Amino acid sequence: IDVQTAKRATEVTLRSLISYLDEFDYILGDINQDEIIDILDLVMVVNYILGIQDFEIIQTYASDINEDGLINIQDIIGLINIILQN
Repeated sequence: IDVQTAKRATEVTLRSLISYLDEFDYILGDINQDEIIDILDLVMVVNYILGIQDFEIIQTYASDINEDGLINIQDIIGLINIILQN
């Protein structure tokens, strides 16, 4: 393998990695990713817990307010507190 081919491969790999990492850019509590934490986000979390709505992985991360790996009533309370502080 020559140096030019290695450089091109590295650039492609880095671009792919950056694109992949950008998928995990989120605001904690902003479940619908509109950059506003509000009642709509709260409704989505409640619906998720009740099994009415499925989440993408990024929404799961944004919903886990206390970051314990679970989405439950503690996250709902945390989200309410965030909303009330804004």
